[in-house]
Amino acid sequence: MTVLFENNQWRVTETRLQTAPGTMQYEIDAHRLLETTPRGAKTYYFWPVHMAEKLWVDYSDFQNAFIKAIDLLNGKYEGKLDSEMLEESLALGRGLKNR
Repeated sequence: MTVLFENNQWRVTETRLQTAPGTMQYEIDAHRLLETTPRGAKTYYFWPVHMAEKLWVDYSDFQNAFIKAIDLLNGKYEGKLDSEMLEESLALGRGLKNR
């Protein structure tokens, strides 16, 4: 397994975004990165919103790793990134985390 990016809590490998060794174990396979979720009348990317609700997640580290994963794993997930939806999803996640 080759690590393409790593910060304090997360790493990107050639197949997934996962937590770094020594932290809570969590993996998101590359093909799932652009999954969406409805919230009210809008649709957001699932993972930034979902991970913001986890108490153990350092959201800044997750946000940076998620953005890197989308870039580095391009072609391993279906669909095309919607940059506006990404920004809105990350903003919602930050808001949820700061509550």
